[in-house]
Amino acid sequence: MKLLDIVVGSEQRNSINQRILNAAIFVSALFTAYVFIGGQAVGQSWFIQAPILLIIAGFIVLYVLSRRRMFSIIIRPAFITFGLVSISLYYFFLNGIRGEIPMYFIMGAVLSITVVHRKYYLLVLLTWVIAFLICVFLEFENPDWITTDIGNAERGIEHIIATIGIMSFVAAMIILFKNLFETERKALRELNSTLESQAEELYRLKIEADNANRAKSEFLGTMSHEIRTPLNAVIGMSYILLKENPRPEQKNNLKVLKFSAENLLSLINDVLDYNKIEAGKLILEDSPFDLNSMLESVFSAFQMKAEEKRINLKLELPEGGFHSSYRGDVTRVTQVLNNLISNAVKFTERGSVSLTCAIDEEEEFSSISFTITDTGIGIPEELREKIFDSFIQAHPSITRKYGGTGLGLAISKELVRLMGGELSLKSQVGKGSTFEFTLMFHKVEPSEIRGLLDVDGMDAHPLTDVRILVAEDNAVNAIVSRKFLEGWGAHVEIARDGKEAIDRWRQGDFDLILMDLRMPELDGVEATRYIRESKSQHSSIPILALTASAMLEEQNEIFEAGMNEYVSKPFNPEELLSKIQKQLMVKGSQGK
Repeated sequence: MKLLDIVVGSEQRNSINQRILNAAIFVSALFTAYVFIGGQAVGQSWFIQAPILLIIAGFIVLYVLSRRRMFSIIIRPAFITFGLVSISLYYFFLNGIRGEIPMYFIMGAVLSITVVHRKYYLLVLLTWVIAFLICVFLEFENPDWITTDIGNAERGIEHIIATIGIMSFVAAMIILFKNLFETERKALRELNSTLESQAEELYRLKIEADNANRAKSEFLGTMSHEIRTPLNAVIGMSYILLKENPRPEQKNNLKVLKFSAENLLSLINDVLDYNKIEAGKLILEDSPFDLNSMLESVFSAFQMKAEEKRINLKLELPEGGFHSSYRGDVTRVTQVLNNLISNAVKFTERGSVSLTCAIDEEEEFSSISFTITDTGIGIPEELREKIFDSFIQAHPSITRKYGGTGLGLAISKELVRLMGGELSLKSQVGKGSTFEFTLMFHKVEPSEIRGLLDVDGMDAHPLTDVRILVAEDNAVNAIVSRKFLEGWGAHVEIARDGKEAIDRWRQGDFDLILMDLRMPELDGVEATRYIRESKSQHSSIPILALTASAMLEEQNEIFEAGMNEYVSKPFNPEELLSKIQKQLMVKGSQGK
């Protein structure tokens, strides 16, 4: 071990301030011992020498205590006070202002400043100056208080000894502080080197994480498209077949098919939404919706499953009528309700599941509370926070018995938070659970809501004589789109890729284009850019993107290319009709 570490303590166990304090006390003890030896050399009496031994002992005690961390708080003030009192007393025994004591005051002040925080520098310095001035004042007021027991010759020798001692003291302090500085600088260099290495490693890991996230996003985007595309056909065809008055047994089979496909879509959406929330890229929409229609749609989606389990499914709405037209992200509200009701039905073997809606209306806004109550298995108190974590269920046996990804509640909680609410839970094991959240929605006039009709309303032909070009490379999805649009009264033409879509757009007089994004030859984005940049009088035709991707980057690209709106596959017929009507109204107000 180095001599410096022995004297002031190792840098691993002591801070730089603690090591400076140790050095100051050690040097003070050495210097006091030197003064004692010098006094002996010039023949000072034991009346003066004996207290110096006590001062040396005091510094040794302070040094020992300073090496123990438990006394670190009191050592600094004790060291300064002990030094100040000792030097002040010896002022009167060592010839006062004409002796060496004034230099000791300077040394004491310098040492005291080195061991305290900079904000105390002035206070410490003033304390030493005041103590010195008091001693000088007392000397001039009471000259007889000053004592000396040596002659002039010994006084000269004492002066030489004191001068050598002070120079040695200064040299020792310089050496100690220089070594401390070099040690700390070396430690800082090593720390900087370590930090630079860690920074390089963190940067490398960040690059790897970014690449992994990019690959994950690309994978999810591809999987989203590849899974949603056939799902669009399955769900779309189930809508259409249910509309065509099937036989009772066929109708039940179609409902099972539709429910299963929508359940699969819900699982896909949960995974994709979890990825968006995790990346901070989930954006809420703000569009008109009908609260009553939304609640009835959610309620009806679980009726068949409730009947199958023989549990009572109840929808409780405010009595006496209520305002039902609002603006908000109805898709996300529906998603939360679907997740909560799905869980309630899943974990309830007997009894009931109820969806209750309470509305507190104000002039422009309404505070709407949604409460989902079940008589299911309940959740133990120690697991109530845990179930809101991603991929977590209350117990592994639940996954084995009931299935599920463990994402529904985590996503629901985050979606409610993003919409300005908080999802709360009350539960009792064996008696059931209650989930509740409250959201604020802006009121709108019922006239602002367009196209919010159910499947049975499709025979109203709301798009009579509207000419629509559908650009879709998937033959089955093209059939689904055609059936919906023609069922609403529209005239439909199909283009198999972006290039054919441009050719048909040039030849025909269309009112609107439904443009798939991923197509051979020329994709939907490039085809849209071509149309928007052309000098044709029809270049401003409304274009709606049909996308099976849920990636934010692709949605941004849609609007950058000049598309007016987008509909995600598998599309909801009501949403598609609503957005088509909205764009046709805008076009009509601007003139063809």
